[in-house]
Amino acid sequence: MKNIILIILTFLSANCLTLEYENVCPYSRNPVSVGATVKDIDLIETYKTIAIVNLNSELLPKIEENIKIQIEENLVSAYELNLRNIGFKVAERRSLENVFEEQALSLTGFLSDIDAVKVGEILAVKAIAIIDVYICGYENENQLYRQSIKIIDVETGEIVANGEAINVVGGTTYLINLIYEQNLLNRIIRNNILGTEFLKSSDPDSALKCYEQMQNDLMLINELEKNNVLDNEIKKVSTIFHALVYNNLGALYKEKGNWLEAISSLNKSLNFLNEHKIDNPPLLSRVYFHLCDVYVRNANYKKAIEYGKLGQKICIKNQITQQECEIIQILKESYFNLNKTKKMNKLIKREKEIFCN
Repeated sequence: MKNIILIILTFLSANCLTLEYENVCPYSRNPVSVGATVKDIDLIETYKTIAIVNLNSELLPKIEENIKIQIEENLVSAYELNLRNIGFKVAERRSLENVFEEQALSLTGFLSDIDAVKVGEILAVKAIAIIDVYICGYENENQLYRQSIKIIDVETGEIVANGEAINVVGGTTYLINLIYEQNLLNRIIRNNILGTEFLKSSDPDSALKCYEQMQNDLMLINELEKNNVLDNEIKKVSTIFHALVYNNLGALYKEKGNWLEAISSLNKSLNFLNEHKIDNPPLLSRVYFHLCDVYVRNANYKKAIEYGKLGQKICIKNQITQQECEIIQILKESYFNLNKTKKMNKLIKREKEIFCN
């Protein structure tokens, strides 16, 4: 478990993410950005249906009310479309209008979170969305187009996702996609940790289901990349998870005695790390450990030593002591079976130096 956490902490970064966005406000000094934070739950699977219960907008300079209403309706429609595109079922606008009439509320204008949750309860949905839009259209350095969304759990009143886009062309789509990407990433992380725990508790079938779900989610992320809407930081992290899931599958097949599948998966992990020039010593040393172990179990001690030495070298350089101790155990077995006593004794000395148990 410590190894997996170390691997994750090596590459996880802040939730305010980056992409090459087009600036909708060319005169503005305000930076272009999209950021999102999502609670560690599966939003779509947990809530399934969502209702946009409020859009609060401020448009400068002031415009005619009928034009303002049309802009707000277009914005709500854009959010509905994008929420549907990522898998949510969106509550019908007609149902919302009926509730608002009964409660003497308005879909646009300020609505408190408490009132918004009340509307969600009446609609019998598990989640609601509140949108805020601010547009300063003056052609000067203060020009600003800011839109934000927060998704609230109706039962608890907790904000489970929120995000903001500033001065971005197509900001609604990028914002909802980023929430979706972060949700996928959270799910990948959960399945990685859960699968590893299943494998440690000798339940490879359950572990395999977790790893297969990881692969499915990584395929969804790949589709976003093909459509040029994937955030750069999410892309980097997902690439590492590609390597990680192949490492996990290699460990799983190793425990099941499926040697060819184990070697194939572990080599795929190495290829991802090398092709994408990913500097992740904990993961790379772990892949070498599993390859070393596979070859020892098949009495190919020379090959085991080759991979074991590569893994140990990385561990020494990066002070990954626990992993080095595990590699040393396998290398000792290899040297013993090849009658290389001096090298085995050297490893025993190294064990004492780094306090291996």
